[in-house]
Amino acid sequence: MREHRGFEALGQAVALAEPPLIESSARTDVGVHRRVNEDAVFADGGVYVVADGMGGHEAGDLASAAAIEPFRALAAAHGARDYRMVEATIELARRAVDTVSLRTERGAGCTLTGVVLIEHGGIPHWYVMNVGDSRVYLHSGAELTQLTVDHSLHAELLAEGRAEAADTPRNVITRALGSGDSRHDAWLLPVHAGGASWCALTG
Repeated sequence: MREHRGFEALGQAVALAEPPLIESSARTDVGVHRRVNEDAVFADGGVYVVADGMGGHEAGDLASAAAIEPFRALAAAHGARDYRMVEATIELARRAVDTVSLRTERGAGCTLTGVVLIEHGGIPHWYVMNVGDSRVYLHSGAELTQLTVDHSLHAELLAEGRAEAADTPRNVITRALGSGDSRHDAWLLPVHAGGASWCALTG
């Protein structure tokens, strides 16, 4: 398995008396600049992921659809999920996008982000992940907090305190499925009763 950032535990784990009740909805739109919708989304069964095709590559729509497909099987699997199952699914997504890319002349790729409900140490957790500049936000009360870190040249220069960050386009990404660097970042966030809302946005 490819290298990725180690888990960062956010908050304190608390056992829940009952499985969490989850309500979800999903929507995607082609927008005003493209003829083809290069976004793909899956939201069901404790699995909520978004992929955004890379506009500078061929078949971005096919890449994002390929990345999402393995997560359908993950959502349909019986029994409790753990982080190993999620990471295996991410690897399947990598391979699926690589297959699409090999069929094109200029390559194909996409970002990937989302949350998956798992058990870790007998406690329900959200496995939060991202590759690229698509984001996961935590909506709690009146606050909206970005949990993921953008894999973009602008974000990396900004984090280093480099002055040229101000003039760097925000859409130059440094990691993506189908690219030379497809590593994902991952965090574990304990599920809290009465909890929060999630919002995953494309880059």
